[in-house]
Amino acid sequence: MNYKVLSRKYRPQNFNEIIGQPHIVDTLINSISSNRLAHGYLFSGLRGVGKTTTARVLAKTLNCLDLQGGQPCGKCQNCMDIAASRSLDVIELDGASNRGIDEIREIKETVKYPPISGKYKIYIIDEVHMLTKEAFNALLKTLEEPPNNVVFILATTDSHKIPETILSRTLRFDFKKITNKNITRHISKILEKENINFEELALNMIAKKSDGSVRDALSILDRIISYSRDLVSYDIVKESLGIIEDEIYINLLDLIIQSDQNSLILKVKEITDSGYSIENFVGGFNTFLSNGLLFISGYSKEEFLSESVENWFNSKKNIINSIDFMRIIEEIQKFEITSRNLLQPDIALEALFIKLSLMENSIQISDLLLKLDNQTFEDKSKINQNKHVKQINDSTLKAEDLNSKDKIKTVEPKNIELDEIKTVESKNIELDEIKEQFNNYWKSILNLIDEKDKRISSSLHDQKVSINNNLIEIDLGQTDNIYEQKMLNENIDIIENSIYEILKHHLKVKIKVIIKNEEQEKNHPLLDEIKSKFTNSNNS
Repeated sequence: MNYKVLSRKYRPQNFNEIIGQPHIVDTLINSISSNRLAHGYLFSGLRGVGKTTTARVLAKTLNCLDLQGGQPCGKCQNCMDIAASRSLDVIELDGASNRGIDEIREIKETVKYPPISGKYKIYIIDEVHMLTKEAFNALLKTLEEPPNNVVFILATTDSHKIPETILSRTLRFDFKKITNKNITRHISKILEKENINFEELALNMIAKKSDGSVRDALSILDRIISYSRDLVSYDIVKESLGIIEDEIYINLLDLIIQSDQNSLILKVKEITDSGYSIENFVGGFNTFLSNGLLFISGYSKEEFLSESVENWFNSKKNIINSIDFMRIIEEIQKFEITSRNLLQPDIALEALFIKLSLMENSIQISDLLLKLDNQTFEDKSKINQNKHVKQINDSTLKAEDLNSKDKIKTVEPKNIELDEIKTVESKNIELDEIKEQFNNYWKSILNLIDEKDKRISSSLHDQKVSINNNLIEIDLGQTDNIYEQKMLNENIDIIENSIYEILKHHLKVKIKVIIKNEEQEKNHPLLDEIKSKFTNSNNS
């Protein structure tokens, strides 16, 4: 089979062709030019960002017979052998399949021998984090003090799984995700060389789908070319990758904001019936919400969002805020975790969107604090107003006869309107009114006491209660239950506080009770009759 996939056919062969990693390329070129080479390198980063490619270019550069400005010539025998993966001086191992201590011992034996045709013997260990603990320990000494003509290049996607002892013995380079702009430019150059027409929007979609991985982007491109042959168009890419347009997500989010459950469930059903995978749909919606959260938080970058999406978010800024976005994203992420184990994830998806539509809008903390401040200010104003009215009433009562209602009415308080006085006085319950409707007030008092202590309220139910001036008398009647009287007297504060909360008057409470004594029991006529009958039966 002569055909090579695009990721192999257009693999970079020198440092100039490596894209998206200028900080690493410049460092390696300078270190080679100044002869400041390390004996061990660690390349870490996501898949498809150029770790293994950079390791091969570095190996080619170190063993090139005709370096040109710190770049390999690509024409000498060593360069061609390394490019064809047949060089005996460049040993490339896969850490996943050569992870045991025996393979590392073999490396320790071979490092003793000098390179055959090049200047250095180079060991490239890919996915090095897959090595066992014993294998890492066996590699320590060799990695710390290798022969002068040996260089180790370790590559991994999970650097946190590598022991600290290995990390401290290597020079570490962290590879970044490739930007969508660089991936699009790289793909367009490849398509031009392949004489294939393309649409710029289609390439942007491929770059977004690859998530910063050049290899993933080229794999997707291979699939699209096989499907469309001579044209890479937006419609073909959308159909092939199952990508859902932003307008659909806008409609869904709009229905969630409007709490239109009927239209929302029909829309979700329409999407799932169209053949889109739930995983792609949910992942795309999460990405859309994440972009929206960044946008309304002030993040702005060229081609970050389409113009129509930006306009929609701008129109909804006063309706939905960043907190609402975070709450929706959190619920969708929970669904992503649980949906993998569901037998019918489409039903759970419909339930999820109904739940999202029923969520209430969150309130900003600043708005909440402002409402609290306003409420506090109003409460303080009422308190000051009540104090002012009380002072005026006190001064009026001292100046005039208390029994002369006409004279009191003619007094006009200073600095306050008469209507305001009436409004404040109407909010306070007068004692006369309390006496007239005391039974109704007492029910409210009992309900409040019941919320605080049910023992007290149960003891007060069905008891005779009367009010006289500032004293409320609770008559328990005649009883031999001393505990009930004691319990009420010990909790008299709860009763008085509850009375004040309802009536807004400080009234005293008195518990009245008559305790039965033994003399009364002895003289009870029924008891005497029982005793006489009992005595007669014994005598007989």
